[in-house]
Amino acid sequence: MSEYDVERQQQLIAEYNRLVDRANSLRAENNRLTVEVDRCQDDVVESIGIIEALNKAVPPRMEVSTDETIKKEVIAANVSRTIDDLAQSYRLLKISSTASKNLTSSTEKYYTLYRTYNDLRKVSLGYVVGLDSNLWTSDIPRQTVEKMYVANTDYWLAYATMAVMLWASNEEDACQRAISRSMLMNERKSSLFFLLASLRFDRIDAAKEWYKVYFKIVDANGVGDEIIYILQALLSGALGSDPDFANEVGEKMRELIVKARSNSATKRLVSESIDNHIQTIISVTDKEYIALKHICVEYDQMLNLVSSAEKNEMIKKYFLSIAQSDFSLKNRLAERIEDSLYSLISTYDDPEQQLVDKISYEEAVVKANGRTDVAKQAYDKMIAERDNKNNMALILTDAALNSKMQTDSRVRKFCLNSIQQDCIDGVERFAQYRKNEKQEYDLIVDGCQLKGDENSFETNQSKLLSYYDSLIKRSIKEDKSHKTCIRLLIGSVALFALFLLLSIVGFASKWNIGASVTLLIFAILAVGVGVLMGFMKADQKKKIKKAFEYRIQNGVKMLKNGLEDMAQWRKYYKEQDAIYEELMQVLKEEI
Repeated sequence: MSEYDVERQQQLIAEYNRLVDRANSLRAENNRLTVEVDRCQDDVVESIGIIEALNKAVPPRMEVSTDETIKKEVIAANVSRTIDDLAQSYRLLKISSTASKNLTSSTEKYYTLYRTYNDLRKVSLGYVVGLDSNLWTSDIPRQTVEKMYVANTDYWLAYATMAVMLWASNEEDACQRAISRSMLMNERKSSLFFLLASLRFDRIDAAKEWYKVYFKIVDANGVGDEIIYILQALLSGALGSDPDFANEVGEKMRELIVKARSNSATKRLVSESIDNHIQTIISVTDKEYIALKHICVEYDQMLNLVSSAEKNEMIKKYFLSIAQSDFSLKNRLAERIEDSLYSLISTYDDPEQQLVDKISYEEAVVKANGRTDVAKQAYDKMIAERDNKNNMALILTDAALNSKMQTDSRVRKFCLNSIQQDCIDGVERFAQYRKNEKQEYDLIVDGCQLKGDENSFETNQSKLLSYYDSLIKRSIKEDKSHKTCIRLLIGSVALFALFLLLSIVGFASKWNIGASVTLLIFAILAVGVGVLMGFMKADQKKKIKKAFEYRIQNGVKMLKNGLEDMAQWRKYYKEQDAIYEELMQVLKEEI
């Protein structure tokens, strides 16, 4: 053989030996892998048993835990809402209680500071009545008046009463000084006091002079709300002892009223005044619809609507109380004058009025059940109305609608007659609250946004259940065990796909049987694990749904109870709103 052939033979022998060594090495590796596969198979079988045991033991406990957690979350949410309701009720009750205490304190303070004012009013009227009736035959009444005077030197009425006493005693200089001091402190009320006192003493000429004094003040500075007491005297017949004087006063009052009504801006001012008076009526319903409160976004507006409707009954009762009053002149002329005189002197002076205003505010808070915003709005309107003292039409409106004003029903009736159509228009404007009623309201049940009326349970229940279904799907998607199942399932499918691929490659390259068996075992195990994970996934989904059952039941119950409350709310609102027609009938037929 040539040298080349010898070299080629040696290369082939070396390659053969290398392949034999490689084959022997692969056989050894195959034997090792076979042993390893057998061990893995045993481990997998054991693992499957463990997984099955865990599947039986852990998920039920997780189910109980999840179920209890959701139940407790729902219960905690309900308790939280109840606590919020109680906290709000307690807060309003606390405010109302504080206002009630302040009201008691302010009232006590009023009678402490101004008890002598009230005593002076009684003494003043009693002295005038007794003096005219010749009841006083001793110096005791004079001593009483002097004592009241000393105790009330900052009050115009003390000087006015002293002037009457000094006039009766023929102490002209002292009487004139007392008159001057009284007029300096309050010229409007003082001049009316002397006018009415002169009428009570049947001193018509003196009454006429004081009448002229008063209207000089009015013509110079504009009318004040005390003019109502002249109107009261006129309407009650207190000026009847002199028909000419009564006619003169009547003509003057008509002139003032016509002049006020002829002003182009007066109708607007009267309309605003009537609107303000209606707004000062505090109406905060004591109705509560707790289930509706927990699901309705517009619950506060619904209660405000009921509160507005409840005003119908309050306004109707007020107008009826005036319309059905006894207007016959049963009392003697002297008694009618005394009534007008006492109405005049019973009005508050400025220092006294400040404390009375504070009392009025605390009363408003109590009436508003602790709603300070409602009380403040009504109080501010009341103060604004009281300060309208320079317009006759506004004074008549105030006298007609202000139940706290010191005047009788006869005057109120007269004033109501003069603004009857304005009142009808004002009540019609008030009825615009009706536009705030909605057929459907925005609802939120357990985070689900809905809309409907009291008859929308079935429609909204369907939407609510769909909402819970989406929550369940989201919970399943976010569940860790669900994600683990998905990963294992994907891994199993990947292993099986790998087996198919490698099998194809193996058969193409004539793999040995050991490798094929190994891959087949892995593929079978992968499919088994995948099937098991699929069952676990379905089982976990079922358990999550079960855990939501309590929450779903609670949500449906909240919706049902809330809509039942809405039906009760609507029924009560309609009943209160229906009184509006009765109110309009009173205004049109009784006034």
